[in-house]
Amino acid sequence: MVGTCRVLATARELGVWRVVYPSTPDVPWLNPYKITKQAAERFCQLYHRVRAGDGCAAPDQRVRAP
Repeated sequence: MVGTCRVLATARELGVWRVVYPSTPDVPWLNPYKITKQAAERFCQLYHRVRAGDGCAAPDQRVRAP
């Protein structure tokens, strides 16, 4: 989780518009890897929503957030 947070914060600082985060493996059982992977996915989704509401434009518009 800490690594994911650092990647997202650095991406924002550098003006990177898109971070690719691989999805959680589709296995029927829960294990520590899957649980933290799902938590990080949800954090990425939340970060995306917060950033989109922060005045950021779509990536192809090349407009920087204030």
